[in-house]
Amino acid sequence: MNRLDGKVAVITGAAGGIGREAAMLFSSEGARICVADVGREAGEKTASECRDAFFFAADVSSPESVRAMYAETEKRYGRIDVLYNNAGVYWSDRDAPVTELAEEVWDRVLAINLRGVFLCSKYAIPHMLRQNSGVVINVASTEPPFETGDAHASVEKLTPLLNRPGAVLPASALYAWAALDLGLPYINFTPSLGASFPAAEQLALKRGAAHGGKDGKTGETLMKTVLAPMFALRNLRVLSWVGHNIFGNRDGQVLDDPRNKASKIL
Repeated sequence: MNRLDGKVAVITGAAGGIGREAAMLFSSEGARICVADVGREAGEKTASECRDAFFFAADVSSPESVRAMYAETEKRYGRIDVLYNNAGVYWSDRDAPVTELAEEVWDRVLAINLRGVFLCSKYAIPHMLRQNSGVVINVASTEPPFETGDAHASVEKLTPLLNRPGAVLPASALYAWAALDLGLPYINFTPSLGASFPAAEQLALKRGAAHGGKDGKTGETLMKTVLAPMFALRNLRVLSWVGHNIFGNRDGQVLDDPRNKASKIL
């Protein structure tokens, strides 16, 4: 199938890991790819294995680099249909308790993991608005639980609160709201809130924007929701199953919360 024929995707952090696999998958579906990463050798290898792709040495924490990335993509392909925000770092060898963590490590992680998503979205969306179409996909870790209430029940109730101080929405929901308000689709590949509350669903209908999510599966739920039904459907007798999961970035602590854990168990 070529479900992405004619589409152009910019994928950050595409030299390896999830970003590389996304680039390969998008390419197999017909998309043309900007493989954006700081790792030239691995990035060029990914691009060479795609059907139609090029590597761009991008520093997502730099506005100049991000703008140049989009300019080169539009120069080559004429449009930008998908932004896949995947670039991120976790340096286990540099991590430490807050009293010992080097300030430059803290600053650099935030520059890439947080500022990078902001900059890539900020400069991609104008391209999408000009062509009246586009999708921004953010790949991120699970958020802490966020309780919704009456204020989140409708567009009318929530909108006046967005400009007031205080966390009326978590980060994933703020991104969802901004995208949907512009009429752009929003995909949330984590158990985080995203657009999964009534006001956001109303906004999506009002703007005619598609949204989906809370369907990303880690090892615990992958077996129960995907692999186990597949084995049963194909009448495959599984004699044993061994899985290993190494938690980083405090994912284990987040999933220790019963409410988060409940969202990931079928």
